[in-house]
Amino acid sequence: MAVLEARPPGSTPVTGKKRANDWLIGHDLFLWSPKGWLTGTANIPGSILVGTHFERTNVSCDVPRCPPINNGQFHRDAIILREWDLWYFIAPRMSIGGSLLWYDASNLTTTVQQNLDIRRVGRPGAGGSWLDGNLNWRYQF
Repeated sequence: MAVLEARPPGSTPVTGKKRANDWLIGHDLFLWSPKGWLTGTANIPGSILVGTHFERTNVSCDVPRCPPINNGQFHRDAIILREWDLWYFIAPRMSIGGSLLWYDASNLTTTVQQNLDIRRVGRPGAGGSWLDGNLNWRYQF
């Protein structure tokens, strides 16, 4: 369990029971390499890595003992993330690839709703889902 708290320097700590928990299930599989099926590693150029991840995060703050989260718009939040990855290793520990991330969250602030263009904009605490795609080049030192 992790405790998250952001406050200005010099202010007194906020009382109340703040909770956060997170869990993740992830699967990565080297599907192909020049040596054959299911034989790749990050050190073999030409390897192809596929992966999928599922993550859930919950945060809450008991009322009335602690102040509302995000200027009073809600007191708890749940975020679910589903991710799919595909990577091709062009050199040892150097890869290019991408990921597709599908988020589903409850209790979003109106600002987040507007930024993500979620249809229920203006209703504090409404949930929503959105999709992010990333193309990346990465090198692990």
